[in-house]
Amino acid sequence: MAGAREAKIIGDQKILARLKGLPGNALQVVAGDFNAEPDSAQMKTFRTMGRFRDVLTWNEDTRDAQDQIFTWDVDMNRNTDFSARPTDARGRIRKGFDLLAARAGHRNRRLDHIFLGQDFAEDTQVRSWIVLKEHAEDVQPSDHFGVLAEVTIH
Repeated sequence: MAGAREAKIIGDQKILARLKGLPGNALQVVAGDFNAEPDSAQMKTFRTMGRFRDVLTWNEDTRDAQDQIFTWDVDMNRNTDFSARPTDARGRIRKGFDLLAARAGHRNRRLDHIFLGQDFAEDTQVRSWIVLKEHAEDVQPSDHFGVLAEVTIH
């Protein structure tokens, strides 16, 4: 498991190195499936080194209190079943890290994030939601729900 964690850290460092090459006044937004929870060492390091803020915690008072914060939700998203199975697509038993990851697939988590860089002012208004939770004609678009942010720059 240390190998996977090290690979994630190297990936984060590559992202941060790329961002440092942007013009100094560029507003930076980094978003995606990080496969890491907000409180993980990887995400804490990424936020600290890159001086990023998470949109879901930017303006706590503007978040919908009813809104759940999981983007990997085994209770609400049937598409997670495949990743959480002890067998792969060919029906073979998963082994090693793949089996461990499948077992972890049974737990609700937030793995998807949008980060705003340090050049966004403190008074920037940010509203954020977890989206794509609904079924459309009995289909869900992904095994992850999405994160959506509305950013108002003054």
